[in-house]
Amino acid sequence: MTKNSKMSLEEIINTAKEDFRDEIMVAFLGDKFSGKTVHCALIKDTLANALKEYSKGEYIGMATDGSNRMNKIIDKLYDEEFPAKTPLLDADPITLEIISKSAGDRIKIILRDMAGEMKEELLEKEMDVDERLEEIFKTARSDKPYGLLTHLVFAKIYIILIDCSEIDQWPSKQAYIKDTIRNLHALKTKIGEVVNNRMHAPIAIVFSKYDTLAEEEKKSAKELMNMLKEVSTALEICHKGPIEYFISSVESVKISENELQKAKDKRIKEDDAEKNTVTNTINDGKVQQAEARKNLDRARQTLSALNGKLEVARQTGDANQTDPVQKEVNRVQDVYHNAEIKYKDAVRKLDDARKKLDEINKSLEKKSNSDDLNISRYKPKKPLSYSRDDYLDLITWLIKMNKEIRGF
Repeated sequence: MTKNSKMSLEEIINTAKEDFRDEIMVAFLGDKFSGKTVHCALIKDTLANALKEYSKGEYIGMATDGSNRMNKIIDKLYDEEFPAKTPLLDADPITLEIISKSAGDRIKIILRDMAGEMKEELLEKEMDVDERLEEIFKTARSDKPYGLLTHLVFAKIYIILIDCSEIDQWPSKQAYIKDTIRNLHALKTKIGEVVNNRMHAPIAIVFSKYDTLAEEEKKSAKELMNMLKEVSTALEICHKGPIEYFISSVESVKISENELQKAKDKRIKEDDAEKNTVTNTINDGKVQQAEARKNLDRARQTLSALNGKLEVARQTGDANQTDPVQKEVNRVQDVYHNAEIKYKDAVRKLDDARKKLDEINKSLEKKSNSDDLNISRYKPKKPLSYSRDDYLDLITWLIKMNKEIRGF
């Protein structure tokens, strides 16, 4: 189930709780292609390029970690291309640091993007809460005893994106948002992070792709929320903490059917390339594991022979015979230890690659049963234009929530 199968689920939860205790983790939730990744990228872009001026020099913002992927996405946006779907297991956290010049306070916020498919699997499907926790904790990770998506449970702030380009489908699709809130509440209840049976982590509801609404539909965020009665009810039942509502958009244009087909062909090609890359990684991993196993067995046999030789030397009682053999035993013990580490590392990498291939195959199988590849029918206008004020409002709210959480 996890890296350390000897640990109970409760022990793993406690380990993760301690690790996440002091991190202001912001988890993005939303349906596939609702704009989670674009939001992460544009928050980073806005933070770096507009926060200082917006706050009249009070705040200086920067991205200090995990920003390479976001830099590439921003480059794509400026080049009239919305990013492809987030890889299932490749959503690196982005650490944002915001410095208050007057207070000398350093505010650290960590944004966590995630693949829409994973939210669907982990927060929407009907399953027992213990089963859901195990599913989250076992999702591939090598350096911790808990899964890569454990941040979902321990995040301090949540940003839920609602796609305005699908406003006609809101009556039927709002159930997934309601289920997300309900299941998140169940998880937080299980780990003891609710007060009086309510979640208290701040929640931002962001209506993305606002520019796709018809003029008569362009209402305030709170007015749009009135159209989602099931979601409002779920929040009333499960949550008693700060909630704020935002709109956002990247000015875009609808693409032609011909461009859409090209985008679909590109997506299929990218999926095939990703599968081929992981398959090659598995094949290389098998060779590396076999070689590591051979080296480990060779070191084990040499060590065994030397231990036998050392035992014979000890029986003579002659240090001149014993000491050289002991030194050689020590040297080979180090060789064996290093070979064991390399073998375990090769096994882990191969297991991770196999898990990734399994996720890709599941995704491809799902697509093969559907004509819809969830390709965006829009592309960013050139030059890229988005309302930085919308993102600055969200950043200002994140700063405020960060201070409240830390007791400032």
